[in-house]
Amino acid sequence: MLNVMGCDNETALAIAEASNLAYWKDRQAHAGALSVPTLVDRARSIEVELLTPAYAPPLGLGPDADDSADELAVRRRLTARIFRVTARVYLHAVVSGDYPGVAEIREGVAETIACVRAVPAARSPLSSSVLRSVVFGMCLAGCLADRWEDRQFLLQRLQEEQGEGVGNCAEARKVMETVWERRKEAAREGGAPVNWRDVMQELGGDSLLLV
Repeated sequence: MLNVMGCDNETALAIAEASNLAYWKDRQAHAGALSVPTLVDRARSIEVELLTPAYAPPLGLGPDADDSADELAVRRRLTARIFRVTARVYLHAVVSGDYPGVAEIREGVAETIACVRAVPAARSPLSSSVLRSVVFGMCLAGCLADRWEDRQFLLQRLQEEQGEGVGNCAEARKVMETVWERRKEAAREGGAPVNWRDVMQELGGDSLLLV
């Protein structure tokens, strides 16, 4: 998977396991049989076994990285890091709900922003190559971002790449903005969480994964 889309096998499996855990949680909750300790234990196993690398390589190009092989390695590294941190955000949202104020979600969103900031400026082959692969991750982080500065940064990066015809940037922006608007409305009515997965399905479904 790393060579195909920049997402290593462990992270791809973690995303699938997190999705399966979300399905299990919903079924158990509807049946009135949800065990929170079991939910937490299952999530912890996914994070420890699949999302805790022994070594996290540095981001960015080194001073001597001036050939195509070095650029390919950097592109894969940047893409893999973004996939990994957003997979962790997804997992914590499954456990805690879609609450941007939860510490683990807030920290994961901040880490995602830092990884995206490490991607070189837009309108470059490296930038477009990385960001076209991680539109879904940027959308997920954006949906769970609560700081105005973070939201604007992600919107700007998506807007820049949208101008280059990259991926489904316009759809991702629409999902994010819809979630923010509904969260604002929910806050006036008591602060119920806004399920970004429902919004994504409503506005585009799985097309956001086809980038």
